[in-house]
Amino acid sequence: MTNKLNPLYNSSSRIHLFSCELTKFIGKNESILLNQINYWLSKSGREIRELNGKWIYNSLNEWHKQFNYWSLSTLRRTIKSLEKSGILISKKINAKKWNHTKWYSIEYNKLNQLVKHATIRKDESANLSRTNYLKKSNDHPKNKRTYRCVQNEQIIITKNNYTNNISSNKESDISPNRLSDKKIEEIKINPKEKETVKQMIELWNKVFEHSIKPIKAYSNKKNEQTLLRLYKTIFNSDLDSWREYACKVNSSQFLMGEKKTKTNFKAIFSWLIKPETIEKILNGEYGVGDRELDMNNISKNEEIKKEDVVNQIDNKVSERLRLNINESKEKEEFENYVRENGYEEDGDIYKISKIFKQIPKYSFFNLTEYKEMRKTLFDSYVVKKYMGMDRIEMRDLIRNKIGEENQINSMKYLK
Repeated sequence: MTNKLNPLYNSSSRIHLFSCELTKFIGKNESILLNQINYWLSKSGREIRELNGKWIYNSLNEWHKQFNYWSLSTLRRTIKSLEKSGILISKKINAKKWNHTKWYSIEYNKLNQLVKHATIRKDESANLSRTNYLKKSNDHPKNKRTYRCVQNEQIIITKNNYTNNISSNKESDISPNRLSDKKIEEIKINPKEKETVKQMIELWNKVFEHSIKPIKAYSNKKNEQTLLRLYKTIFNSDLDSWREYACKVNSSQFLMGEKKTKTNFKAIFSWLIKPETIEKILNGEYGVGDRELDMNNISKNEEIKKEDVVNQIDNKVSERLRLNINESKEKEEFENYVRENGYEEDGDIYKISKIFKQIPKYSFFNLTEYKEMRKTLFDSYVVKKYMGMDRIEMRDLIRNKIGEENQINSMKYLK
């Protein structure tokens, strides 16, 4: 329920509310903007070291997305007016010089000084001082008993193009309590906007194209509205800004799952498109910048990916062979072959003699530390026996085959 005792009302980005009473002190546009800032401070304000109160950030263009019924010059004048009055505090607190995003907070003491002489309405059931109305509202956002509503105070509603028409005899007299009963239809995405979402997905996946383990972007009915809203607000309808965000994600070892953590954390796309996550990443959190972009390591990453495929095929071949042989019988024959030096008689086609120049046979077959080596040598023995090549030769063959396929695919793009 909206708190009508406060000159500032909680508001969403769809509907902007303001009090006629507050406009007497700071002006209509200033009242609208201040109300919106107060709303975001109470909803997602952050504490910043060495600064008092809670803060939010936005660029001028990002604010304009919420107030697109104003011109940029009107918005700029309104912000400057609030800054000049001392009610709105703004600072550039980003460490990186290229980041000019402003952070905002409200100087509630200054605001209270301006409204402390306001007439308290007769039908206010709780005689609370206006000198602490906003402070208590922020400290107790869920405390519904802090204030009660004044029934006769006029509320002005301004609408942007994200708001549907609300029918009423007098739109200016609509009560905030009635707004919750009005259903606001979901924004329908037109073909042009669908194409924008498609471009966002393609740009993102292009950044991760050469990643060993990419974070793939996708769109569906559930998230395309979210993607479009992010594009229009946080990224200022700029695909380059969206691409830069993808690059920041790609530049973090932690987000790419390369940092050792208890949970083996790796970011997923649905988490990366949450506004609070975007805010942190854009401000350099999560180790952004501690990793080379994959697009700058194409050759190295392609080799790693190729080797990963070689390992997968190698393991599948070994597994398939084990399923089609009597493993216990083969192991017995293998051990007898080694113990009786059979490899010396057939020209060492299994490449075994090198191992036993370094390791005694008794140790090889009985010590736990050589368990993996025994398995590897046995697998190689089986591969050579049934396929006519050892594992090294087989892996080289797989690599060459992958190289040929990549070359063919590259030629297709050139045509």
